[in-house]
Amino acid sequence: MSSTSDIVSVELNQSRRWIPMQRSWGARWALNSGSQLQPPFSIKITENGNGKSNTIIAYNMIPRNWQPGKVYRSLVNFKNL
Repeated sequence: MSSTSDIVSVELNQSRRWIPMQRSWGARWALNSGSQLQPPFSIKITENGNGKSNTIIAYNMIPRNWQPGKVYRSLVNFKNL
């Protein structure tokens, strides 16, 4: 039995406030905040699939010295949900 899920939302946490991101293209998500961002950032990802929804949070995964366009990796995943 195969299972498929789709990422349906990505949110960035700044100053204890979750800001929704917009799907840019394919698996890319973007945030056009209109103001200067203050790191570190946590990321919340929500997926839907097989009749259920799962949310996972990577706390402070983007550091204070972040750079736009750079890739940041986290070890959190949906595997064990």
